[in-house]
Parts: sequence; structure tokens; C-alpha cells
Amino acid sequence: IIVTHKLAGPLFSITREMRKIGLGKVGMKVNLRTDDELKYLMRCFNEMSEKLSEICQGDVDKIGSILDKMTDENNKSSDESLSLLTNLRDEMKHRIVSVD
Repeated sequence: IIVTHKLAGPLFSITREMRKIGLGKVGMKVNLRTDDELKYLMRCFNEMSEKLSEICQGDVDKIGSILDKMTDENNKSSDESLSLLTNLRDEMKHRIVSVD
């Protein structure tokens, strides 16, 4: 039963965090006890999650830069376009979870 617990617990944790990423919450991190099995899988999962978070943060930064440029260059830019970009940036920012 100890071996089963050492496998089931980590698999449950990884699966739970994978589901969160599947719902758009990038940057999730799995923490396991030091004696748990599947440590390599956990490290790979955390690296993947961190990279996804970095990619999404880069996209948010690009959108923010575009918005800044649009408002600096033309104060009469399309309100609708500006609103759409702002909403997209905010939605993407909301999905990013810091991996600390």
C-alpha cells in the first residue's frame, strides 16, 4: 500500500494541475514530497508550465506595447479596436499564474 500511495498521490497532484492548465490557467506548479516517486515527471511538468507562462506573459507584454503605441500615436484611434485589445490583454493576464 505504501508503493501505491507513493504513485497515486503524485499522479493525482499532476493530473489536478494539468486540468487547471487545460482550463487556461498557465503557470501552475506541482509540489511533491521529497520521497515521492515520479519526481522527474514533476520537474518536466513544472518546466513546461513555466515556459507556457513565459510565452503568455510575452504575448501580454506585446499587446500592452501595441496599446501604448496606439494611444501615443493617435488619441482618436478606434475606440472599438482599443477596447478589444484591452479586453484581450486583460483576459490573457488573468490566465497567467506566477510560478514561484
